[in-house]
Formats: sequence, C-alpha cells, structure tokens
Amino acid sequence: MVLMGREAEALQHSSNWLQDYIDEHLARGGFAFHADDAIKACKVSPIAFKRAADRLQTKHKLLRVQPGIVVPIPPEYRDRGAPPIVWFIDAIMRSRKTDYCVGLLSAATFHGATHQAVQTFQVLTANRIKPIKAGNEIISTIHKSDLSKFPYQQAQTDTGYFRLSTPEVTAFDILKFHKQSGGYLHIPTVLKELSESLNAKKIVQVSEIEPDISNSQRLGYLLSWLGFEKLVEPLKNRLEQQSLRMVPLVPVRNFQKSDFKTDETWRVVINEELESDI
Repeated sequence: MVLMGREAEALQHSSNWLQDYIDEHLARGGFAFHADDAIKACKVSPIAFKRAADRLQTKHKLLRVQPGIVVPIPPEYRDRGAPPIVWFIDAIMRSRKTDYCVGLLSAATFHGATHQAVQTFQVLTANRIKPIKAGNEIISTIHKSDLSKFPYQQAQTDTGYFRLSTPEVTAFDILKFHKQSGGYLHIPTVLKELSESLNAKKIVQVSEIEPDISNSQRLGYLLSWLGFEKLVEPLKNRLEQQSLRMVPLVPVRNFQKSDFKTDETWRVVINEELESDI
C-alpha cells in the first residue's frame, strides 16, 4: 500500500501511527503486509517500526512472522495468538519466492477428512524452508521438489486466496510422505474420509505425473481394500499396461516377500496389518 504525502505525514505525527497504518491497510482490502512496505509508506526508520510493532505485539494486536511479514490479529483471534494460517500463508510463501500448497493432513481436512488431529499446519514447498512459528501454531514445511508439476486448487478465505492440494494429489502425497501423515496405521482412515472427494479420472491423471509408480500401486490397493473398487478401476486399467514389480505396502529397504501375503492385482506385498478407525 502506498500512502499519499498528507496521509504519510499524518501517520508520522500520530503516537499510534502503526495501528493507523494497519487500519488504513485493512480498510483498503489488504491484510498481511511486509514490514518494509509500512516503513516506506510511513517514512519511519526500521528501529521505529520495530518499537511500534513490539508494542502492538505485546497487546496481541499483530503477529510478526519471518521474514518480515506482519499479520494483524482481529480481536476474536487474540487469545489464539494468530488468525487462521490460511489467511496469511500466501503472503509468507510469496515473500519466500517459492511455490507451495497446503498439503497432507492439513489439506485432507479441507477435503472431508475432518476427524484427523493435525498437530501442525502442513505446507508443501518447492524450496527447502525451516518450520515457521505463527502465534501458538507451527507451520510445518515439507520439501517436494517437483511440486510445480502437480495441480492445486485456489481456495478462497476471508482475506484472499491460498493454494490447496487437490484431493487426488493429497491422496498420493500422504503415501509419499507417510511418516508426516501419521503412518500406515493411520492412512486408511484418512483415505476413507477423503474418498468422497476423489475423482477416478483425476486419480489417473495424477498417477501419470507421479514419478514413483509404486505409489499408484499402493493407492490402488488401499482404496480397493477399503471397498472403493470402482474408484480405482481406471487406475487399475492403466497399470495393467505397465510392467510392475512387487512393492511393499509400507516402504522398507529390505524385506522377505515370502514372509507376507501379496496382492497380485496391484502387485503389492502386504507387509503391514491395516485397519480403519471409521
């Protein structure tokens, strides 16, 4: 936001100049902003900005998230220490200059897997980024180098938009990043809740992008095991045209195939007992 000369001068001479700037920013339809923008618009020094921001943060009126992102906190969210992360995750990732999408269990909750207890807010990023503290919550970043190849949804919030992993990409990703998704004892429950949002044709489309064909085999087996054979029928038809090797359901480096049952349709070795909580 760029302020005109008189506006900037008025804010400079106000003891509450930063709050005034935030109010003006919100009135114009903005929300999260970069500290440098406020410093430039109000013609103050970085030290003056820090002191003013410290005062407002002590009063739980704003949250500073590295690198330099300032998030206003509406009164109804001050006990939580931050508004919903989806309100400002796009601003954070744009400042980091990285592709991203809300993914894994966090994405699954948006697509119907509402019974999942997500401990952190999970975001897939094309660049490696350390976890980010946002008020009382942690933004957990998971590096996915080929993220830009996969489709995502543009989800709307009260303050703008954020990138959300599609249901089909989410289904593949919770297998790819199974440790961050609660493990294979938990994944069938997530997939069962996610199933109503899945599209058979789009599952095939994502499988064509997914570089590891074993994840297509695993997803096909799990959805079939859960009783969604029709949902994975097109995927099965595609895989039948491939030369598939036997893969373990739960990825491990060394295992004895003879120790476990196998599923010949999906060419999967069942090296983990499964159950669904719902």
